[in-house]
Amino acid sequence: MDGIVLWLIEGLKRLIANGYHFTISERAKQNLEDSKIEGNSVVAFLNSDGYIGFDKDSAITTKDFFDVYYRWCDENDEVPCKNPASFSKKVKEVAKKYGIEPIQNVLNTEGMKVRGYRGVYIKVRDSENPFLKAS
Repeated sequence: MDGIVLWLIEGLKRLIANGYHFTISERAKQNLEDSKIEGNSVVAFLNSDGYIGFDKDSAITTKDFFDVYYRWCDENDEVPCKNPASFSKKVKEVAKKYGIEPIQNVLNTEGMKVRGYRGVYIKVRDSENPFLKAS
């Protein structure tokens, strides 16, 4: 019992010395980051290998980006975002970390300017159907 009280007092002293702010250990920070990745298929997709690459001079339409993400989810037994808007929101939350920038003027296959992202490109394509979606 005495040991527990002394341990609590030492903790209180550290808390006071730290301006009443709790410190988070590196291990706790890593655990938090790992759990975010596990619960977020977009982050897992961005960390994957073989489907996309990162290059500051490349650009991709939001539709193509979502389609390749959807394909990755299907092939990796992950639950995808339900629609492109929720996918885009999650990408924007972590865009800076991956060097991705949302832009308004990416040319699509018809030559029209559409929304997309600078800094990312597609690595994998299927000649018959570039982005297979699960039915």
